[in-house]
Amino acid sequence: MNKQLIAFVLLFFFVNVNSQNINNQDSLFNRIGGMPTIERLTTDLVKRLKKDDKLGFLFEHTDEKDFQQLLTAQICYETGGGCQYIGLSMSDAHSGMDINSREFDEFVAIFIESMEHVGINFTNQNRMLKIFAPMRKDILNK
Repeated sequence: MNKQLIAFVLLFFFVNVNSQNINNQDSLFNRIGGMPTIERLTTDLVKRLKKDDKLGFLFEHTDEKDFQQLLTAQICYETGGGCQYIGLSMSDAHSGMDINSREFDEFVAIFIESMEHVGINFTNQNRMLKIFAPMRKDILNK
């Protein structure tokens, strides 16, 4: 290989890596505080869901630790944290649960309470909701 081609390949590599790092630094994952915040968020969320009078029944037979780990991986992945989510699709995960819009809205309200509890600001709460809102169609009445 000639020196110009090597220089071009190296330049392309470094520019590409640098732009990925910039994008990752600006990710919602980093804006909300990274993995420590997501872990606090999912711990709080799971506890609230299991205790909730309107939704608790949906989580009666759910292993709290496994559920939290899946939520943590999914939120990390969806916010650009680089995690891998290997759980079920939203449609498959909620199949047979027949979740109605009232229950879904209650979940969103609890999710917001948990985000507030761990200190995620309003702007980033809205960014989180924007990511997860399209999943509504995959969850309702399945």
